[in-house]
Amino acid sequence: MTSILLRYQRSFQGLPPAVWSLALVMLVNRSGAMVIPFLSLYLAHEMGWGELFAGKSIAVYGAGACVGAYLGGRLAACIGAQRVQQYSLLGNAIGLCVLSMMDTKASILVTLFCLSVVSEAFRPANVTAICESVPDHLQRRAFALNRMAINLGFTLGPAIGGVLAGISYSMLFYVDAASCIGAAFVLIRSKHLGRCHKARPAEVHNVLDNADGMTLVRPFHFAAFLGLSLLVFLIFFQLMSTYPIYLRNQLGMLEWQIGSLMSINTLMIVAFEMVLVESMQKYQSLSVMALGVFILCEGFALLSVGGGAGIAIAALVVWTIGEMMVMPVMMTFVAQSCEPNYRSRRIGVYSTTLSVAFVLAPLLGAWCYSIYPAFIWWLAALIGPIASLGLLQLRFEIDRGCGVNEPSVVQSREQAIRELRVDMIDPHV
Repeated sequence: MTSILLRYQRSFQGLPPAVWSLALVMLVNRSGAMVIPFLSLYLAHEMGWGELFAGKSIAVYGAGACVGAYLGGRLAACIGAQRVQQYSLLGNAIGLCVLSMMDTKASILVTLFCLSVVSEAFRPANVTAICESVPDHLQRRAFALNRMAINLGFTLGPAIGGVLAGISYSMLFYVDAASCIGAAFVLIRSKHLGRCHKARPAEVHNVLDNADGMTLVRPFHFAAFLGLSLLVFLIFFQLMSTYPIYLRNQLGMLEWQIGSLMSINTLMIVAFEMVLVESMQKYQSLSVMALGVFILCEGFALLSVGGGAGIAIAALVVWTIGEMMVMPVMMTFVAQSCEPNYRSRRIGVYSTTLSVAFVLAPLLGAWCYSIYPAFIWWLAALIGPIASLGLLQLRFEIDRGCGVNEPSVVQSREQAIRELRVDMIDPHV
């Protein structure tokens, strides 16, 4: 137990104040995130427009998220990650207030699309800001800390939202908007944000010593990574659609049991993800992802066994372990796959891939469920080894095609080291 506590303490060491400020921003923002979780109920029952329109509205939101994620990465490269985050949060607050006043289907759809574009621009900008705040060898831990803040917020937000929805749905919009303004205030007032990390002498050697540092990935290999990621997220995002339906209809779980089950996921992430990331720090990203993806998909596949709440809990524990291995490492790989000048663009493309999966996953889940309720989990069992082997093959291709002996990569790494040394010497940088 003592060794675990020491490792947990060590996982937080070395993270700069800017990363903690960004984590606080996510905690404040996600603690008030309550409109989207209750949006389908609001449209279907409060507005009386039925489940079909609610489903179309979620799809429209997802389509806007694809646009917003791509634009967020582009804008972060042009005007800076901090400004994009601030404008996104303030624009989101305005959009939520406007959405609460819309009373026709057409106005709801238009507002939802615009809101999602503005809201989802925040994600790639936030990731870019984290990358700019820490050296390469601390990025996994920084992303894990950010996910801890997000999960803490999501533990509070929907729970508070459920209480407020019982009083008045209008309160959801205004409390959510207030949380966006509060998060923007934290961003604006923080003295540590907006400063790019400057390497110290020991960190120059980490460029070559780190398992992932400066691993330049060609566009073709990055596209293959995005394709494999899309497959995995088509399964993972079943959490928003098929997963709760399957738990209720096939495993006989009640709504409060499903909510309690999901809280186990967030509590595990808060308690163990930082320690797990710290313990895997020395391993190469694609290798960790390959194992994590297999565990995640096979965890969902366990649901096809049936057997009630016991199987549901066992499956959740397994796929949560896979999630903790995959998510922070994926972001690290994307951030370190190219030169810093192109980083925000790749992060934007990756975020767009997540948004596309968010749109497609419910459609895939509904189609599979109509054929046979457990069919989507059989598909998860198949995707697990395919994606895992694909990531291992991708690592082999990258190591073979972009190895340290290749002149272009050696030159890029040497250039990066020279730039780091200039940053340390030149007082004007």
